[in-house]
Amino acid sequence: MRILHLTTFLQGGAGRIIAALAVAQRRSGHDVTVVADDGGEDGYGSYPEYLAALATAGVGYATVRSTFKRELPLAMQAAQQLRAIAGPSPPDIVHTHASIPTLVARVAFGPARVRLVQTMHGWGVRKTPDQVTTDLSLLAAADAVVTPSDAARRFLHALGLVHPAMHVIPYGLDPAASTAPVDAADVARLRQVRAGGARVAVCLGTIGARKNQALLVAALTSLPEFAAVFIGDGEGDALEAMAAAQGVGARVHVLGYRSDASRYLPYADVLVLPSRNEGLPIAVLEALRAGVPVVASAIPEIAEAIEDGRTGYLCTPDDPLALAAALRRSVVPEVRASMAAAARATFAARYELTSMTRAYDRVYRGEFGPEQERVAAR
Repeated sequence: MRILHLTTFLQGGAGRIIAALAVAQRRSGHDVTVVADDGGEDGYGSYPEYLAALATAGVGYATVRSTFKRELPLAMQAAQQLRAIAGPSPPDIVHTHASIPTLVARVAFGPARVRLVQTMHGWGVRKTPDQVTTDLSLLAAADAVVTPSDAARRFLHALGLVHPAMHVIPYGLDPAASTAPVDAADVARLRQVRAGGARVAVCLGTIGARKNQALLVAALTSLPEFAAVFIGDGEGDALEAMAAAQGVGARVHVLGYRSDASRYLPYADVLVLPSRNEGLPIAVLEALRAGVPVVASAIPEIAEAIEDGRTGYLCTPDDPLALAAALRRSVVPEVRASMAAAARATFAARYELTSMTRAYDRVYRGEFGPEQERVAAR
């Protein structure tokens, strides 16, 4: 099968999933190409480690201009470039990973020449009403729509998307965690934190309003026994300034972007995800795999992955006192042991890479009917 993945950028958790899926499909014998935006946008770009993984596996990679900007002339240019990349015959499957890529693919190949599947990885919190209308229309133009959680599927339904083929396929990860070493300077810093007797709360993800790392900083004011380690690109300087202003700067450590940040989970007492909005956060799945308790906002997408009191604790969003209370419970020794076993069992049952790739293969082949929209998650 010829599969072409079309995305904006191979960045963050969605980029990791796209790369992992493409590599797994190539190893299964498919002819796979990934096409992304050619770059040039501040704060956006494809991560080098994802591109390296594609190259190592023999997955083709190309760029077009542009799959990111909502500018029709650029989308038309991208469609022309995409046709040239595909060659004289179109691929069997075009798998798009955002709405503008869906527009580009439909223009490039027409409505009937390829099967087009779009995954909605997340819904931006700053969409204008016109952008919402546009994106829902483009989702409706796909032959099948996939969300990584049932909460995301319900969200699209609530927005008015009615689609005859909508499926839930949770993200999947390799069951073996990375064996790459943590940077020596970071190891020294983390050991120093430990030597001071602090519990370590690790927060993974791009720093900003959506992930809401500021809530963990606020919670530290009532948690003198905790230190927080933030790993991710984004607004790190602003977070450090906030921590200093609240008198907890010495217990806040912003490391910045690190490739495969799951390598840092063995140094964590708990993973914290105080997000306001998510798709299906990769960091939660990594923590389940590692047997690390999760304390997170009780938003639907996270609540679908974390069983409150069994694999972690869910707390009221934007409530620093609730977050602090959950963090204290998470480090009780007998709680940690029980949660570690339950977390690993949950990961094995739902979130392994093979489960995701098999489900996508069935969607590509059109093996799910409308009444089976939740089956792909099993």
